[in-house]
Amino acid sequence: MEQLNISVGNKLDFNLSTPEEIGLELGYRLRQQRMSKRWTQQELADRTGLDVGTIKNLENKGQCALLTLIRIAMALDCVSDLTNLFQLKISSIAAMEKVEHLRKAKIKKRVR
Repeated sequence: MEQLNISVGNKLDFNLSTPEEIGLELGYRLRQQRMSKRWTQQELADRTGLDVGTIKNLENKGQCALLTLIRIAMALDCVSDLTNLFQLKISSIAAMEKVEHLRKAKIKKRVR
């Protein structure tokens, strides 16, 4: 197994990592959450309606579809961890106004 880019506190610094390293780290974290609940991979698969191979693939290779990740996060009571994922970060009032203007223009386009 490849050595991961680990930072202080044994946590992966996502800013310095490859997509593959991030996937492996998330798979590892998933395994920790599952094991903390004392669930087998099969139990998690049953609770999510997924195939056990899908769980194994995520835990061992860090690969899965987005909806699969969401189902697993929901089953593990970790869905709130996704709250800030891809949330728009506004750096100024001008940027915020630009985003609002684009949003309103898109709504007007749909109404026509």
